[in-house]
Amino acid sequence: RRPDTPQIASLRYPRVATSDELREAYGGTDRSLAGFRDRDWGGRSTLFSYLHLADAASIARRAVEADLDGHEAFWAVAADTNAEVASERLAAEFFPDAERRRDLDGHESLISVDKARDLLDWEPERSWRAL
Repeated sequence: RRPDTPQIASLRYPRVATSDELREAYGGTDRSLAGFRDRDWGGRSTLFSYLHLADAASIARRAVEADLDGHEAFWAVAADTNAEVASERLAAEFFPDAERRRDLDGHESLISVDKARDLLDWEPERSWRAL
């Protein structure tokens, strides 16, 4: 890296919330396919993603401390979706025309954090399911 090259990290966050907020938002609501179909927004605009506040802070710290070459953009999302239904079914139902690059496992996020994992050594640690 050239010493005069700026280092910029853009972080792309979905809904960011505390443990209490996630418990309230997701713990008592219908997170099934039918439940999402019944709601106008359905979670589709965020690809059913979210992030715990502590994980949002940890990726921000990693981004500030990273030795980047120029500008890099990173998705910052939890490892799982905010839905009760498996991610494969969720994607098939709400995004039937989307290109599938690989199979999704369990409730795996529809958004990849591979770039943040590779360049920032960051991994989301919290799930609304464990709250």
